[in-house]
Amino acid sequence: MCTMLNYCFTADRCEVVIRVFGRGLSGCHAGFHFQTCFQADLLVLFLNKEKTFHLRGTTLRCLHYIFSKGMYHVPLNTSLVNTLFSMLDEPQLPSHMLFQALQTLRKIILRIHPNLPSDVFESSKLLSIATNVSASPITSESMLAISVLVDISRKLRGSTQMESFVHSESHLPSRVILLIIDQITLTVKPVLVLCQIDSVMLPKVNFLLDLLIILNREYPDLHLLVLDQIFGLIKSILIVHDNVMATTDTDAFVHDNADLKESSVIRSKLVFRIYRFLITFLENLSEAEAISTKVFDKVKILVEHICQSNLFECYAYTIYSLLLQHQFIWGHLVHESEGSCNRLSGISLHSYSVEHETHVIEFAKRMLTEKNSWPAYRVGTYAACQGAWHTTTFIFEQLVKRVCSDLCCRWLKSLVHYAHGEWKCELLRLPKQGLETRKFPLTLSIDDLGEIGQDAACNKKGHIYSKELAAAYNSICSSLETLRVDVTTGQSFYFQRWFLSLRAKLLGAVVDILNILRNIIKNRQGQKSSMVEYFISVQKLTQISLQLKRLAQEFDLVTTSFIDIDKKSSSIISALAISCSLLAFCSGFALYIPSLANRVAICGPGVANNIDTILIQNLVGRLWHSNHETITDLCLLWEAGGKPFDCFHFRSRIQACENCSEARDILRVSSDAVSGFSGVKSKSNRVQNEEGLTEVTKDGLQLLLEILMKWMQIPFRTPKYFFNLRPCLGSELFAVNETRNPDGICVSLGFHLSLNLCLQLRNARPGISVRFKKFYCMLYCKLSFMEPRASGEQELGTYQAWETDDMVEISEKLLKYASECSTKKSNKRGRRSDDEDFVYSFVCFELNDRGQGFSSCLLDVSGFPVGYYRIKWYSCCFDNQGECWTLPPLNPGPVFTVQSL
Repeated sequence: MCTMLNYCFTADRCEVVIRVFGRGLSGCHAGFHFQTCFQADLLVLFLNKEKTFHLRGTTLRCLHYIFSKGMYHVPLNTSLVNTLFSMLDEPQLPSHMLFQALQTLRKIILRIHPNLPSDVFESSKLLSIATNVSASPITSESMLAISVLVDISRKLRGSTQMESFVHSESHLPSRVILLIIDQITLTVKPVLVLCQIDSVMLPKVNFLLDLLIILNREYPDLHLLVLDQIFGLIKSILIVHDNVMATTDTDAFVHDNADLKESSVIRSKLVFRIYRFLITFLENLSEAEAISTKVFDKVKILVEHICQSNLFECYAYTIYSLLLQHQFIWGHLVHESEGSCNRLSGISLHSYSVEHETHVIEFAKRMLTEKNSWPAYRVGTYAACQGAWHTTTFIFEQLVKRVCSDLCCRWLKSLVHYAHGEWKCELLRLPKQGLETRKFPLTLSIDDLGEIGQDAACNKKGHIYSKELAAAYNSICSSLETLRVDVTTGQSFYFQRWFLSLRAKLLGAVVDILNILRNIIKNRQGQKSSMVEYFISVQKLTQISLQLKRLAQEFDLVTTSFIDIDKKSSSIISALAISCSLLAFCSGFALYIPSLANRVAICGPGVANNIDTILIQNLVGRLWHSNHETITDLCLLWEAGGKPFDCFHFRSRIQACENCSEARDILRVSSDAVSGFSGVKSKSNRVQNEEGLTEVTKDGLQLLLEILMKWMQIPFRTPKYFFNLRPCLGSELFAVNETRNPDGICVSLGFHLSLNLCLQLRNARPGISVRFKKFYCMLYCKLSFMEPRASGEQELGTYQAWETDDMVEISEKLLKYASECSTKKSNKRGRRSDDEDFVYSFVCFELNDRGQGFSSCLLDVSGFPVGYYRIKWYSCCFDNQGECWTLPPLNPGPVFTVQSL
């Protein structure tokens, strides 16, 4: 060993040794971890000051490679960290070596075990080095130095031995926050003083604010410090402007007017970026349940300070005022005097303020007066994404009068109908000091519904709920109808129409439930027997529960059909799927009595005998990663002997939306619903006949109504993706007959249909990070798909795959087939189901660089009579992360003709 070291230390041999190490590292694998760790420790010896910069640079690259590949698996050599610190502290170190040392240190931090010894890092030295490096004129070096501090703070957060170190006198995370804000201020100030746009300034500010978000997620208890520093940043921007104006001569004002406009543009971009930071920052606090009155007070002071200045545009005043209206942040406000937060009561008490709403609309009026239509549209979209539906309605109503384009007018009119419908739903959630003179109740009981049986006046609470929800449903249906565009628009508004359709179905189902409950109470005053009434009511509620369960599956399909959808929008839609599943469970169990349930099927078709298993399985799959007590209660509700649970396809999607505000509220309502219906079922188990039936059914109906009222108290906001108007990424299928008949695709009576297929990817954008090569497709046909004549290809703009009735079932079949293909060889042969009228075939496509794939299939249509038939199809694919996507089919399937011999 000593001989080897002596050999290595000779100056003329060092470079050779490093090169040998570098070649050896490239061939290392899992069996050589010990050897690699030995090499890393040996490489440290080549980092001292006596070695040349070239040799030390090569050594740093080797160390960076070792830690990047995760080859170092022994306790950390503290001398390595100390050596890197010493290098970073060298005043004469070349810039490129400084960058390499920072990169290597960062990789070490990310790879080391969290329970590292507490003397490895010294925060005062770290801060000193990082402060010096962050002053570097080279942006990449200064940003990387701060990133290293953030990574160290995050790593130490998970260390049991370092907890005291993080919260010691050094307060490393706090000092890092101050350093980040100082860097933002130093970056912004020269640009504002010179009144010149710097191409580097905004990206640098964005990067630093993103680091602040990352750090605050690990240390939410430092949120007040962050808000204070952001407020200080805003004030510094104002101070810089005042100083510039004070030093500007009156005679030079006209000359410098262009510079002042330039400065105004810079300030507007900065203040908007800070607004986006605050939204993300506060939403993270809400998810961490750290929103308090102190936070609200600080944000309110910040907003008032901005709005009282004359420095910014009206657009800035409007969006910052709107910040105080964010129901999904302030709806979970916690008073410091309270030990916990009742979320649902918090929504009704804190989420809405007439004063704040008035300020937002006043600023919006000023914007519209100044003819700032595009900023006003953006504010309208922000309001819709925050659930401020009064503001949204007002802005879009004004903008409709200003547009000239027919398509833009149609879009804005649709938004007006949509916002107006959601505003009606919002009014039902407001306390009595609402914006309208009509007073809406916060609660509703079976007794209120009973009054409807005798008096249908509008001032009756039950009728108000039914009437307003029905009006909201009609408004959203009008919004959907407005977007039924002609063929020249192609696939415009695909997501929007689908989403509006599902939202309308959900509100329509709730209206139907309320009407059924009213009719039940009304019938009890008539002459019908309790048992007859029970069977009729159970059948109606069961049908609605199955519709809601299917609706939940359709919302699931939305989240998997748009590859470029953002995570927050996907979470909101997944929360709607949970809502549908919950309401399906509640409506299905409101009148569920095991001893009588099997007799319901004789009252009419379409009611499943195992409805309890279907509804429980669907809800369990969505709540699997949430409250275990709720899951236990659900499993106890499930009757033994039913089908086993199969919930695997829900878990990945639902787990991703658990931190969503809506999902957390729905989970709380779900817990109340499951525990409540467990009690109702215990009581209903003792019911064998009409005796006691009235009392049990009243309890079930009252619980269903209470759950509906709690669910309606959860605010609703639009997914951000709703305002993405680009054509959606999808696929088109083209087919030709092997016989190449000039009359189209033809097959003789009693024969199979052979098709050559081409799948073409459409509207793919370069910015999409998802990559896929293999697509799976299902083609199917039924006798009911017969068309009166050969209509040719259906017009592209009129085809919407989500309007078909069998989308959920076909998608499930296709997903099952695609999943099995990983372990089984694909079978392309034509297949016939148990239903003789239904034939289908699965096909696999390998896409080329142009997004095209070619294949063939065989459909067994030998039993089809003479006529014209439409083939329908769906496709799906797996990305590089293993997620399954069901891309929308953008054209209808081909038409074929069965000819007589």
